[in-house]
Amino acid sequence: MIYNWSGAAYRSKQVDVAPIIVMGFWTILITHEKDGSMSYFYGMKNEKPLHETEGFNSREELDDWFRPLVKIGTTVGKTLMRFRLANSKMSTPNDENLNQK
Repeated sequence: MIYNWSGAAYRSKQVDVAPIIVMGFWTILITHEKDGSMSYFYGMKNEKPLHETEGFNSREELDDWFRPLVKIGTTVGKTLMRFRLANSKMSTPNDENLNQK
């Protein structure tokens, strides 16, 4: 279930938004290189550039978001999750396996 806070995060009730099916999750390694550039390693197959799937307008915008969060010369690990609405008509290979007995 995707939810949203009704008020202050962690200090208010959660409001359900929509039921989802998690299709997979992957570790992403985000590195702030010593030259100031950013690099991203993740094992998820992706048809779109990372910045698009994460809601940024450009790679530069993605880098600008993470640059102050990751210290120069370090790498942090986070998790990417791909999901779809539970009531969506889209099917995946995993959906077919779930329906088999």
